[in-house]
Amino acid sequence: MTDSMKLFSSLLVLFAVSVCSGSQLVEAVAVEQEEYAVYSAMIPLIYGARHYVIANPTFYAGSPKSKDVIPFNLPAGPSASQQTFNDFLRRNKSNGWLTRKLDLQAEYVLVDFAEIKTIASFKPQDDWKEFHHKYPEAPGYITLSRVGFNERRNQALVLTRFVCHPMCVEGVYVLLAKAGGAWKVVNTARASIS
Repeated sequence: MTDSMKLFSSLLVLFAVSVCSGSQLVEAVAVEQEEYAVYSAMIPLIYGARHYVIANPTFYAGSPKSKDVIPFNLPAGPSASQQTFNDFLRRNKSNGWLTRKLDLQAEYVLVDFAEIKTIASFKPQDDWKEFHHKYPEAPGYITLSRVGFNERRNQALVLTRFVCHPMCVEGVYVLLAKAGGAWKVVNTARASIS
């Protein structure tokens, strides 16, 4: 192989790598934008308009083995497709760090979960005085899972939890559909409550 052929071959490989990396980056940005759009649509519908304390990073505990174990409130209503459910499980193998990209009509703060653990004990006798002193307008905090999507990105599944005391935890699976460019909640299922 001549030097010019080696150079051409190397340039071709570099070009192919940069095109693949660029398309993967574009895809990752598009998924992240949809993830924030899902959170922004879901949070006010599930929790109403209030001051939100949102734990950072995303968090997912527990995993149903099948989409059929999610007991949606509307049994005859929409259910997560297998594609959406598989993507939900895949994306929740790691946590994601949230940034201030939520479009909410209420005030919100993103708080490192490590800080929440220092001001809100998980012992039943704790009264959360320190948490309520620091965030007086927030009755508790919200955790969010990563969002699972179907291939067309017009169906999304997310798990959210509201914690207001060690004995007050409510989790909800939220199924959303995108129509006319907007995400709408189409079904929910209780995940846990104590």
